[in-house]
Amino acid sequence: MASDTPPTPPAPPTPRVPQPISIGGGWGFAYAIAAVGFFGAGGWLAFGRGAPLTDPSVIVAVVGGLWFVGRAVMSMRKKP
Repeated sequence: MASDTPPTPPAPPTPRVPQPISIGGGWGFAYAIAAVGFFGAGGWLAFGRGAPLTDPSVIVAVVGGLWFVGRAVMSMRKKP
């Protein structure tokens, strides 16, 4: 025979809370600091020491800074 108690209603769905942006355990911050350092070194070489902008040491410093900016952005983006 059937039970006299009505079935319990299902629990309401829990709200989905958006997750905070993770910076990958601090790697994004480290990459950003490295980028600032590389850009600072390139600026110091170009404007402090008077090296031409086409000097390989200036170019390498700026390219390194751009690489670290890209790494910082990729590590701070939302993961799928």
